[in-house]
Amino acid sequence: MPNCFIDYYKTSGRHQLQAILFDVDGTIASGKRPLPHAAELIELLKKDKFPFFLLTNDSCNSPEIKSKGLRDIGIQIQPEDIVSCAHTLKNFIREKGWQNLNFFVNGSLGNPSYADLAEIKWSDNPEHIRTADAIIFGEGEYEWKFRLETIFNTLIAKPHVPCIVPNPDSYWPLSNGKGELGIGAGAQARFIFQLLREKGIEPTVFYLGKPYPTIYNYTAKILKKLVGPTLDIGKIAMIGDSLSSDIKGGNAVGMHTILVLSGITAKNQLENISPEMTPKQVFDSL
Repeated sequence: MPNCFIDYYKTSGRHQLQAILFDVDGTIASGKRPLPHAAELIELLKKDKFPFFLLTNDSCNSPEIKSKGLRDIGIQIQPEDIVSCAHTLKNFIREKGWQNLNFFVNGSLGNPSYADLAEIKWSDNPEHIRTADAIIFGEGEYEWKFRLETIFNTLIAKPHVPCIVPNPDSYWPLSNGKGELGIGAGAQARFIFQLLREKGIEPTVFYLGKPYPTIYNYTAKILKKLVGPTLDIGKIAMIGDSLSSDIKGGNAVGMHTILVLSGITAKNQLENISPEMTPKQVFDSL
């Protein structure tokens, strides 16, 4: 078996697969460094007009900003090549019939905001937490203590208020060059939810990003419009470096999962893993 995915794609992969979904951090790039073969593979896919998207749990940076960061390191990604967990907000809210609710966004959902893209009524003013009909856990820098305590007490008083967490990630790599980690929106949200459960309250929670199915199903619908009715979800490759996010999520919806060992997962971690986190294929890198 080839050690790199690009060799597999050039031989049998382009005929066996119908579309490819990529994780970003640890798969395409590491911080401000392109990972091996990423730029060449993206160029080849565009030349072949082979359907692909980058799937990201980043709900704080717009596709314009995120794609520019990748182009700056030589990977020719355009905004339309990116699907964020927050892209799913609009469809999700309409499926729930919540278009007329007032939403409080804790933190940021990017600039321009994904909340505006979802066409909802929203505020990030902490004075509006207690009167919100639903809460969205965003990202970015904000004063945590007051907001999290207010959300906690609001949900004690009104446990029926739904909470939406676009980015389920517990942590993410800081860009300070020290290898340190930031506390993610998912961890902040689960901290509140755990406190509620200790109070005997089961919160109403919806996660949108990887490994939850919403982002995968949303992207599959887009691909079906591109590929046509012959699209087979088992022939959509989900390529990533995380067993618990990329691989587990892709497996759950029936995609062809591919692990690359260029990020957070080492080969020895593949021993004795559960079937739900077992990739169909493993490559050293793209």
